Amino acid sequence: MGIGPLCTRHGGGYGWQRALSTRLGVIAALPFEAACFSSTPVYPGAYQAVTPDVYVFCAGMGAHNASQAAQALIAAEVDALVSWGVAGALDPGLVCGDTVLPVQVRDSEQNVYATDHAWHAALKNRLEQQRLFADGTILSVQDVQHDVRSKSDLYQATQAQAVDMESAAVARVAQDANKPFVVVRTIFDTVSMRIPASSTNATDQYGQVSIPKLMTGLARKPAEVLQYPQMIASFAKAKKSLQRIAALCGYDLCFPPKS
Repeated sequence: MGIGPLCTRHGGGYGWQRALSTRLGVIAALPFEAACFSSTPVYPGAYQAVTPDVYVFCAGMGAHNASQAAQALIAAEVDALVSWGVAGALDPGLVCGDTVLPVQVRDSEQNVYATDHAWHAALKNRLEQQRLFADGTILSVQDVQHDVRSKSDLYQATQAQAVDMESAAVARVAQDANKPFVVVRTIFDTVSMRIPASSTNATDQYGQVSIPKLMTGLARKPAEVLQYPQMIASFAKAKKSLQRIAALCGYDLCFPPKS
């Protein structure tokens, strides 16, 4: 595991921050999500201390990676866990860049995990001026939901607002360790947006794209190239939203210090 610099960023500047009285573990699947907290790369499969008491783990996509990262952070004696990053919309009212702050997480086996009430309330209060959906459920699934039909079916079946692949795994580890956790996600793909299969098939667990695989996928389905401009614009909006949340909430993400 890597331990990185202890500088923090607030409003575009960098400076030394007084150590918090609690240790926070942030789990991000992809490097751009982890980069919201650090001026230097958080290497895939490792964590970095972005302040003396805030650890950010770039875990890779999926429940297995998220679970391993959460367990590693618990072993590093963090006091709380955050599932951080982008999500897909199931609720038709959500648009790209919206912030989703669920009160509970559900998995495909119908297990339900409640987020920490006081911490959730603090985040909701800090983010109240944003387009914020601070209630409801996020559903963790095993695969990317590519099309309108799959998203609509999940929404009808579960009434979950959004979908990801990691939050339930983080919640399970937090529950087993008796640690508080929250989920902070921004919307990348709306219900009406289709994720090109050529993109997901060419992307590894850390979001790195294989150009040969991408070209092969587009050669098989050339019409998918028309979906890329919307996907690129949506990615930019979701990334900007995550960065704004980190700037507004600080790297402790409003987690109350120990008394």
